[in-house]
Amino acid sequence: MVRRSPGSRFLPGAWAFPGGIVDDADRDPDLADLIVGPEDATVLPWLAAGFRELVEETGVWITDVPVPVDTDRSNVFGTARRRGVRFIAGGTAYFANWVTPSMLPMRFDTRFFLVGVDNEMAPTPDDEEIDAAEFVTAGEMLRYAGTGERTVPFPTQRILEQLISFASLQTAVEIWRTTGVVPVQPRIGVDADGSPEIVL
Repeated sequence: MVRRSPGSRFLPGAWAFPGGIVDDADRDPDLADLIVGPEDATVLPWLAAGFRELVEETGVWITDVPVPVDTDRSNVFGTARRRGVRFIAGGTAYFANWVTPSMLPMRFDTRFFLVGVDNEMAPTPDDEEIDAAEFVTAGEMLRYAGTGERTVPFPTQRILEQLISFASLQTAVEIWRTTGVVPVQPRIGVDADGSPEIVL
């Protein structure tokens, strides 16, 4: 997981999954040759954005040939083509779609993908968008969130709760590949005491 830099305009200092906005480059149809084995080709732009953002933020490349974390991150797909590597999507699962509540000024339509990563590939933060990156179990991050030691956004906590329920990565991938994704759009409600609450 990564910690967003203090200067971030959205959730500064929060711990979340690597990711970001789908760029024009992520919609390039030629990426079909650079990203191998997605189960569903319709999610290719989001999958491409996920691979690209993972590299840009942490230096971790999920490719058929290992790429050092200190490799240039400024043009991820161009670098991949020059090095002759392809991103491996065969082990991924698209499993969640969260949409920001309609009343908020800054909104996102976020897709989440699960993929196995060799934990010997030590993540290196870019020190721009993020200032820390580490491998951590879902249970550990939930404990940090529960004690207030780390700020973890509500959607991220809900996803971590889903992850902790699986015995293995492979089990999660197999189940989520056969389960349709229903968008989740929380809304802000008011409880019996008049306090705001998140309603799913």
